[in-house]
Amino acid sequence: MESTCSRVLNTPELLEAILLQLPERDILLAQQVSRTFQAAITSSPALQQALFFREVPFKDPKIWKVNPLLREHFLPWFVISRNKWQLPDHSILERMDWARDHQRRRAFLRPTASWRKMLVTQPPAKKLEVYQHCHGQMDDVLEKASVHLKDLNTPGIPMSILYDISQRFIFQTPASGFEMTIKNTTSGSPKIILYLVYTVQCCITEDFMDLDLRSLEPGAWDMENLEFESCAEELLAMFGIWMKNDLTAEKGGVPLWEFERWNRERAPLSSLLSDVR
Repeated sequence: MESTCSRVLNTPELLEAILLQLPERDILLAQQVSRTFQAAITSSPALQQALFFREVPFKDPKIWKVNPLLREHFLPWFVISRNKWQLPDHSILERMDWARDHQRRRAFLRPTASWRKMLVTQPPAKKLEVYQHCHGQMDDVLEKASVHLKDLNTPGIPMSILYDISQRFIFQTPASGFEMTIKNTTSGSPKIILYLVYTVQCCITEDFMDLDLRSLEPGAWDMENLEFESCAEELLAMFGIWMKNDLTAEKGGVPLWEFERWNRERAPLSSLLSDVR
């Protein structure tokens, strides 16, 4: 005779209601419990929305939040504000917890990793602008490219494109860094802006990072997928205010003090000694 517990867990509506009470991480891991759990999670619109795989309808253009799982594992992207001359470079990415362990690193970088399909915000941001800022001795150059959802085949901007573009840019470019901001729009969905900043160097060292954190997906995005256009002078003049960000701690953003603590806890000893000096 089937037990009460079994009857509950074998009833899709009841199992869904129970799983919706769990944190996002536990819902994701619950797929490993059994085929019944996996089927319930993958077929439930509500659970897919909770995991940021499926779009939540908009109610208010200023009410949105970032994906807590992405915030945890890709923290450098979600910092609320930073000095634009001290942006994360590749050494910062190498300090992410999963990047420092060989087995976990391969798991995260595999093409089928679940985070690649996850929406960055819920309700989802539907527009991505990428600015490339070159700082040179003689002049600065600012270029802009836009990414359209029709090219992504997703309901919103996923983490995969932000990671691929940022990581490949700073992997290939010495003296470079990145910053992501999220801004409200009048159209309803928030807009994500990704800034890629680099300084022209006369002397380039080939070995300026230790780990290759490129995704193993063959079709991963990189700079070649973007069509940059030169920005007008007035936009370049406005570049000084690009740190404006509608991402807040309440929406899941990372305060600067939290990022600095995160960075100190993972920084190599040589880096900490240089700070003391």
